[in-house]
Amino acid sequence: MKRTDNIRYFVNQPGKSKSVAYCHCNAHKGNISVKTLKKHECLRKRCPYLEKYEDHDYWRQRQTLKDKKKEKKLMAT
Repeated sequence: MKRTDNIRYFVNQPGKSKSVAYCHCNAHKGNISVKTLKKHECLRKRCPYLEKYEDHDYWRQRQTLKDKKKEKKLMAT
């Protein structure tokens, strides 16, 4: 991570096509890839600094999987 004015930025940030979110946390600002998102467990922690790029395919795929799980659960009961 690179430090600038007490703000650290991710070094080697992913490109636009691989960025699924942006982290506004001063501890590590920058674009986030799916790999980093999972590694840092941002979603599980419900990180308030996370800004999702809603138009990225990752979020649509994630929502589709959630919907299928709900549907499967409803069918089982």
